[in-house]
Amino acid sequence: MDFENFLALSDADMAALVRREGPRVVVFPINGTRRWYLLEHGRDDAPASGGGFLDVILDRYVELFELFFDHGISTMLTPILGPDIVARDPAYQRMVLAALGEITGGERFQKFYDRYDVRVRFYGDYGRYLETHVADVPDRIRRVQEATGDRIRHKLFWGMFAHDPVETIGRFAIAHHEETGRVPQRDNLVTHYYGEFIPPADIFIGMMPPRVFDFPLLDTGGTALYFTTTPSPYLDREMLRRILHDFIYHRPSEEEYEMEKPDALEELDEFYRLHRRDLAGAGRLVAGGRVWLPE
Repeated sequence: MDFENFLALSDADMAALVRREGPRVVVFPINGTRRWYLLEHGRDDAPASGGGFLDVILDRYVELFELFFDHGISTMLTPILGPDIVARDPAYQRMVLAALGEITGGERFQKFYDRYDVRVRFYGDYGRYLETHVADVPDRIRRVQEATGDRIRHKLFWGMFAHDPVETIGRFAIAHHEETGRVPQRDNLVTHYYGEFIPPADIFIGMMPPRVFDFPLLDTGGTALYFTTTPSPYLDREMLRRILHDFIYHRPSEEEYEMEKPDALEELDEFYRLHRRDLAGAGRLVAGGRVWLPE
């Protein structure tokens, strides 16, 4: 299907197509939120000071999740918190902790979870990192996971401190071997780490510069990688459909080219000669060295 017809599909038809032929598991870390907010919602209201930032960005999170689910995606992973956040100034830390309260029990997310029949999971070493900051976070996480645990239509996995899972996975592997006498298989490791089994990730949508992170054990080399040049909250319906169209119709198979065909070789040669010095991931620092922009 060409992209124009693909773009014109109704959401219902798109969801049916994606469920039949498209990705099941999408990883989407939502980055660049402060930059997006300052540009789109008032440059005088600094995100780190709170103001309207938290309400606006949490509403945007919900809108983005609804967009993916309306397009037939069944499982999403969203890394949201790591050591770099905890290391920031106290005002920003307080805002992040307020956001955790929202996603683990706030009315806005509770309505979203109910409306889309979402099973909510959290993964990562958040207990170890957050115990000195918010004592009730593990209890809030446990309650929302229990309340949504029997839902099957959609799944949303929030990642917190999933940047270095080696010790966590290692401890489980040792315990598993001591208990069973067997080395754990990949399925055992995935189930333990995420709380249930998740297939390998189909799609990762990051923000430039290219960097893949925080979905341990789910990247088996076949994950399709996409990177937006603008902050993640700018992703919209057309951009998502471009990604889905590429994933469904243009990802190469093992037999990528019929190299014996002269026209195929000519097309390759023309493209490579034109772009031989292009480099994805190269960029420059602006704003006094604080912001990276792609070339």
